[in-house]
Amino acid sequence: MSLKPSHISYERLVDRAEGRLAPDQQAAVAAHLVTCTRCRAEAERVERMVNAMRADDSRDAPPAVLARAVQLFRTRAVAPTPSLVERIVAALRFESTPLTPAFGLRGESAAVRQLIYTAGDSAIDIDLRIEPAADGWQVSGQLLGDDLGAGVARLQGAAFSAEAPIDALSTFTLPPAPAAVYTLTLTWPTLAIAVEELVLGTP
Repeated sequence: MSLKPSHISYERLVDRAEGRLAPDQQAAVAAHLVTCTRCRAEAERVERMVNAMRADDSRDAPPAVLARAVQLFRTRAVAPTPSLVERIVAALRFESTPLTPAFGLRGESAAVRQLIYTAGDSAIDIDLRIEPAADGWQVSGQLLGDDLGAGVARLQGAAFSAEAPIDALSTFTLPPAPAAVYTLTLTWPTLAIAVEELVLGTP
């Protein structure tokens, strides 16, 4: 019974390709490769790999360049540039009072309120409509002036909050909210307009 392995190890084939075997070991491996097609194919693959590595004349980048590249990557990954959002508090410019309904009209229409706000010194006005709904009071609105694109309208109170998208026509409609005092905030990537102390119903 032979105790010799049936095939030559990968490490031994690498040593042969790099010329690190003693003459007697080199002869034994060569004799085995004559009779073993598997080891011979593996030895040829190892020789091609070693020759390719020897023929590679590319050079590593200088240490200073590598260090700078690593630092740039860490800076971008750990500390992204923060976005600045300008916040403007809108001022009430006009408020309608519920009109007395004409004879034969439903009284509910008399409770509709219109409020118009101006956003600071900008050329943006906010036209709000507040009207009763089955579950409270519904706030809808439209921005007049500069087109700010898509955004989000958020209604925030002590016990209730809701939000709705500001669409391409600069309009939004929030879900009905219970009577309370709220802050309405209209937000875009670089701008936030706040309507504070917005009273819905009788809190």
